[in-house]
Parts: sequence; C-alpha cells; structure tokens
Amino acid sequence: MKKLILLPLMCVLAASLGAQGFVIGEDAKEHSEMGSREEKTKDINNLEKSDTPKFDPASLDPKSDDEEVVEEDDDTVYSDIDTDAKFANMSRIEARKFLKQSVKTEENGDMLLPPFPKIDAKIFKEYADLLPYAIYLRFIVYFDRDMNFYDYSNAIERRMKQHKKTAIDGINDCLGRKNMTFQKISFNANNVRNRLESGTPVMCLLTKSPDLNTIIADRTLDRAKSEDIEEWEKTLKKKERENPITTEVKSDPKIVWGTIIGYNKKTKEFLVSGASRKPVWLTEKELGKIEQQTYTVRF
Repeated sequence: MKKLILLPLMCVLAASLGAQGFVIGEDAKEHSEMGSREEKTKDINNLEKSDTPKFDPASLDPKSDDEEVVEEDDDTVYSDIDTDAKFANMSRIEARKFLKQSVKTEENGDMLLPPFPKIDAKIFKEYADLLPYAIYLRFIVYFDRDMNFYDYSNAIERRMKQHKKTAIDGINDCLGRKNMTFQKISFNANNVRNRLESGTPVMCLLTKSPDLNTIIADRTLDRAKSEDIEEWEKTLKKKERENPITTEVKSDPKIVWGTIIGYNKKTKEFLVSGASRKPVWLTEKELGKIEQQTYTVRF
C-alpha cells in the first residue's frame, strides 16, 4: 500500500504565503481614506461575557503574554484569488455545493478540507482594534471571502458599547448581510464529521496541552510514515493507551484555539490546525478531553 500522505500544512494561523497564495485585504485600503482612525484598545474581557467563565478571557487575546507563540510554517498552501473571487459571488446553494465538492479524500481514508484564504497581516495594523479578534476573523474568512474589514471594525465597536453585547454580535451583524451566522454548536464526533464532509471547518476552544507539540506531534510524524492504515489503527490505540494526553496545571488551565480541518473515520482521528506548531492528528477521545467550546459558521 502507498505510504500515508502527510497533509500539506494549511493551518489558519500560518504567516507566509506560497507561490500561488492569495492575500485578502488589498481592497480594504480604500475604506481607510474615509478618515483617520485612532488606535483603540478593546477590553478583551467583554469578548465572551458568559461563554468562558472557567478561563481568564485575556488568554483569548493573541497578544496575551501567557499565550504560547505558535511558530508558523513557510510552506503553507492558501486558496488562490480566482477561487475566492468566484466563491464570494456564489449563491448559498452554489456555495454549499462548492464546499462539499472541494473536500479531498485520500486513499487511506483521510478526508481533508481545501486551503484557507489568508488575511494580510497589514490589515491588523491598519485596523488595530480588530487584532483581539484576529483568530475569529481568520476562521470566518473561509466563508466571507470578500471580507470588508472597515465594516467589521465598525460593527464590533458599535456592539461592544451596547449592554450585554459582545464582539461576536458585531461579527454576526456583518455575516448576517450574507445570510451567515457564527455560532456555538455542540461537540460530538458525528456532528463534527458531518460538517467536515459538507466542506465546513469547525473551530474549537481547547484546554492547552504540552503534548500537542511533543508526543502528539511525534505521533503525527509516525502516522505519515505508516504504510498501512489498518496497522496504524492498531499502533495508534497502543500509543494512546501508553501516552494519554495531558493538560497544564489544572488549577490554572490555559486555552488555545484550534480548527478541525480533516478526519479519518476508520481510525477515529481528527486533524487539528492552529493549536500547535504544525497540524496534528488527535483521536476523538483526546479531542473530547480538551475541547471546551465549538463554533462554526452556518449559512
């Protein structure tokens, strides 16, 4: 049998653009001419007032000193400009069909989502008030491929000034114009698999585990070297039993965002990007142990 193929790195948080990469944000420059924008610092504690009571909300801010810096890869593949332009102009039915047909199935049974669009890092310098919500936007751009950052900035600012409103309300104001909604969903293996099969990624808030960049990362490399998926399934069970995933100090848990971009039904593994230096394969049991909240975009 052919060796298992190691997925080309397509994590959402990667910084560099490949030869055929597409950077979103050039068109947004024209909106900046509408007037100078004073740099504003948002109180990240208002990001999710009721949804993250167990954690320090500051750790949701990519600028937080406590948040681990994820090393980003230079060989990441992003979607191309023609694909994103076409998708942005599709009807809802056409878009759903397009996403479903874009899912790739490998010979070993791995089902993988297509590359994500990339947001130009310059956007978060021009719209500094959007930086605390960059992780959300880098996920949402998979659906809103002609994202208007000026509108998102204004909508989030307006909602954050309102009683009991959050940044997500502002994000949904913008998505709502395209009949989309960013919302929390229940986490279970079947639910996530069904969404991935339809071409829809899922975003998870995870309890950070030091194993993601060590034991799990090494296991992912071993997976790529395996010549038989059935043999790997047996090996995986043994490795999971011998090295159960751990989390950091329970009295002060840290969190990290991850995007699920693939799965293998036979081995019951999910491919998670953004929560570690490189995408890693986690079992359903492992992912369920560290998952705290799960989101996606419905349309």
